[in-house]
Amino acid sequence: MDKKYILIFAGIIVLSMTILFLLKYDIKITGKTIVQENLEVREIEELDEYEWPVWDHMPITYSFIEVPSDNGVYKCIEPKKKLINKAFNIIQDSTNNVEFEEVEYNEDIRVYCVPQEIYHSDDYYVTIAEALPEIEYDKIISGELYFYTYSFPDLGVSNCYDTQMHEILHLFDFYDDENLEGIMSQVDQTQCLYKIDDWITYQLDELY
Repeated sequence: MDKKYILIFAGIIVLSMTILFLLKYDIKITGKTIVQENLEVREIEELDEYEWPVWDHMPITYSFIEVPSDNGVYKCIEPKKKLINKAFNIIQDSTNNVEFEEVEYNEDIRVYCVPQEIYHSDDYYVTIAEALPEIEYDKIISGELYFYTYSFPDLGVSNCYDTQMHEILHLFDFYDDENLEGIMSQVDQTQCLYKIDDWITYQLDELY
């Protein structure tokens, strides 16, 4: 067989094997950077393609805010404060340079535990927490975290701190994710992952 045809045949085999490999492991490659998470490779946007806003200092401080009410004050009870503190610690320990510090005043992040009405739509839907970052251009200025309390015990306090980590990560400009098994899932925050996704750790280490 002609050497030219042998090279073409070998090239076709290599290309076919590459396509099968990509399909088998559902690999999506965009730009130069890919991060493997088990058998899944999630794409990471390169920083020169997206001006990701960042906090410009460390540590990022936070405090628990008490809100006056007709019946006294709304505040985070100790079990909730423990979960929130644990969420901050997990994110800090999962990264190289992100640091948090609880303070009494002049905080970067204000944490509230307050009542919130339950909203019913066609499907039963409950908002149990919200995050409101203040962003100016490429800089994150401050943030507010709201953890809502209800009369239902399972919505008030649980042993999971996934919701707390989810909301804190919103303050780093991470959005809700369609990946139902990830920490940024917008569907189920009661699955108790107890950790942040590898691709989020990677991105935070790239930024800070």
